[in-house]
Amino acid sequence: MVFFATALHAESFTETTRISGLTSGGEYVRVVLDDMVEAEDCKNQNYYLLDVSDSLGDTMLQLLLVAKTTKQKVSIQIDGCQALEDREYPLITHVYLCDSQYCR
Repeated sequence: MVFFATALHAESFTETTRISGLTSGGEYVRVVLDDMVEAEDCKNQNYYLLDVSDSLGDTMLQLLLVAKTTKQKVSIQIDGCQALEDREYPLITHVYLCDSQYCR
């Protein structure tokens, strides 16, 4: 039972909120929301990190850009942490573009 408990990541969801900032560099985009949620075990909580090195990340980035441009609210799923240079950020795994949390 201990093996399974340590192998799981702490998956989190943000509140439905607006994007207040995006920064881009290399294969990652850093995302700041009006209402940030802390992710377990990540040292830096001031940004969420989106890996845009593949088509899935690129699609999520397009959704975030639309949401930022139109001031649409989003909810973001984060799971685990990703190291970037000397910092570690919560990793974005899903983007919900909707008016209510989790698109309900």
